[in-house]
Amino acid sequence: LIISETIGNQAFDENIINIMIDARKRFLARDGKIIPQKVALTAAPAHLVTETETPMGVPIRTNYINNLAFNFFSKIANKDQLQLLAEPVKLLEVDLREITSDVPQQGMARKWRLKNVSKANVVALGAECELADGIVLDTWDTINWLPVVCRFRPIDVKKGDLEFTLNVDDKLYHWSVRSPEARSGASQSYTPMFAYTKIKLDSKNAPRKRKPRTTQTGEK
Repeated sequence: LIISETIGNQAFDENIINIMIDARKRFLARDGKIIPQKVALTAAPAHLVTETETPMGVPIRTNYINNLAFNFFSKIANKDQLQLLAEPVKLLEVDLREITSDVPQQGMARKWRLKNVSKANVVALGAECELADGIVLDTWDTINWLPVVCRFRPIDVKKGDLEFTLNVDDKLYHWSVRSPEARSGASQSYTPMFAYTKIKLDSKNAPRKRKPRTTQTGEK
């Protein structure tokens, strides 16, 4: 028997596939069992309740930071902040009893038909594992894993489809969303690289303070 809990909030982010392949080859008897036997990454459109006001009326604006934050996925400690707008579906599922090599997490896409697309502002990601036949645990039934959200700007569409595509590259998440019913029909794309590039360009183009002139006596 091999038991592993190398399951992250995003299901595969603790390298469970390679760990279990190696453990299975070296330790598992011919009629042995693996727990969990399957692991999946799930996704669901949701409405995330967020606080946008600064504490105690502090007179500062956070638009710049908020715009950058769209490009980073984040864990939600309080699940009550999330209202799921559809049932979670599997983006990727792996049978750890049979898998022989790691799986590229590219082009994972799903589509949901929603009564009100404009209410969605995140796609919530979670983990699901099948411990044994008929025994399943997922993010929504346990406190061990936290949902992770991919944010996006709400799309002004009532009843329609919401399309979501996710690519994971070296633990960096890149995602896009679109609704065919939207006027433009264009995709919104997000990646941490957008935020890094924005900060770098803004820092480079920021006006620099001039050094104060000094006289020969050293006075300013």
